[in-house]
Amino acid sequence: MTLCLVRQHHIGCCRNLFGNVDGEICLSAGARAGAAPTEGVLALAGVRGFIAMESVLGREMDAAVLRQQVAADNIANVNTPGFRRRLVRFEDELARAVRGRGVTGVLTNPRHIPVGTAPVSRVRPRVVRDDTSAMRNDGNNVDIDREMAINAAAELHYAALTQVTSARYRMLRSAITQGGR
Repeated sequence: MTLCLVRQHHIGCCRNLFGNVDGEICLSAGARAGAAPTEGVLALAGVRGFIAMESVLGREMDAAVLRQQVAADNIANVNTPGFRRRLVRFEDELARAVRGRGVTGVLTNPRHIPVGTAPVSRVRPRVVRDDTSAMRNDGNNVDIDREMAINAAAELHYAALTQVTSARYRMLRSAITQGGR
């Protein structure tokens, strides 16, 4: 998924910048509110777009923190016989929700079967058990090197998201204080 932070452009430029717009999120200040976005692009403009994107960024930060916690738990259990590593799923579901513009069912009961893709506002990170990776003789499938790399990547991802969020609030503050000039 590509995050477009270019200012003062129209939605079609995402295709020019990135080639394939499948799954991109456009945060352009120039994106027109209510304009039909290019397929696969979540166009966010105006106050509603700012709030919606803050929600997505917040959930992405939550996923990064959860990913660090899960990696730490996996590392703590590296020598526990029979322990299966866990991992966090979020980005794939977010991309699917951004692309999914079809029919979406509303769950009125937690036991209902979901229909279609979840709206972007309902996508949450989830922890799943990894039963696909190779196991040692004791049944444990934790690779400490992989977990350390996942932990470091999650830390860098969180720092980048913090910078994006900070930049967005600086732009908002600038628009409020200098908008009437």
